[in-house]
Amino acid sequence: MVTIDDTEKRQSIIDLGTNISNKMMKNHNNAIEQAVMAEVTNAQWTLDDGNVGGTTGNNATVNTNTVPLFFTAADTKLDAIDAPKEGRTALVGTHFLNQLKIQQAGRPGSPVADRMNLQGYYTTLFGWDIVYTNNLPYTATFTVAGTPTDGDKVVIAGVTFTFKTVLGTTPGNILINGGNGSCTNLVNALNALATTTSNYIAVSDENVFLLRDKRAIAAVDNTGNLTLTGYGDIVVSASMTNASSVWSAQRQDALFGVKGRCIDLIVQIPPKVEVLRNPKQFGDIVKSMMGYGKKTFADGAREMVRVKINAGTSDWS
Repeated sequence: MVTIDDTEKRQSIIDLGTNISNKMMKNHNNAIEQAVMAEVTNAQWTLDDGNVGGTTGNNATVNTNTVPLFFTAADTKLDAIDAPKEGRTALVGTHFLNQLKIQQAGRPGSPVADRMNLQGYYTTLFGWDIVYTNNLPYTATFTVAGTPTDGDKVVIAGVTFTFKTVLGTTPGNILINGGNGSCTNLVNALNALATTTSNYIAVSDENVFLLRDKRAIAAVDNTGNLTLTGYGDIVVSASMTNASSVWSAQRQDALFGVKGRCIDLIVQIPPKVEVLRNPKQFGDIVKSMMGYGKKTFADGAREMVRVKINAGTSDWS
């Protein structure tokens, strides 16, 4: 819920009510898409590096050599249970799509078209409809090995967090408190990005939007290391004095399956926005709501393939 004062409306060159309403609708749509994409973990079938010529058990490397193999490997999984050929759809992120573009660019007469419709549909290739999404689930682990040094930095999706012996006032500063305590402070900061405490400083409003509203970043404290989760093609890095303080297990989950048969989504209350006058002041109140549920049943899980992608390769950024 947002309140827009009449004086703010008069001074703005844009329609604030319309602008905020559009942003609320985007946030709702984003949340629904993330909730549906999270169902990828319920897929009956999984592809990893071993399915595309690498090491079984490792997250798969996506490059111009391996990218076609994901489609054939997914076909093998789905063909085994006689899943329909029609409607096979690959939901992929920016990195995967870019590697596919480069791979197809070297093939004369490639059917790949450089266009995308409002639903994210990109092209049909290898018998698959390819759909782009910026909301594939992402996870990574960051280890804080010993007490950080003043000025050590962690960067998540372009937002910098800096460990400091004296907290100061710079957005994203994290107070150093030994190894485990520093990790805890970072976790708490990531889970309360707009909040300033004696242990961390809030990031800017723009970075709150990028990490919390768009990427849905969250962190879990594992005592000395943290598990980061979010959505999209997230890039992380660290500049730490202790060389053992590193990111690891960076993974994105793409979803290959049969359109309309994998995940059930029920929207009980479609996203809607209302604008009404604030009875206590001269201004408008803009509010929104939605209601939905999602579920992957056993027959849907059989027609889903979870593709575990290595999000820590040098070309990921």
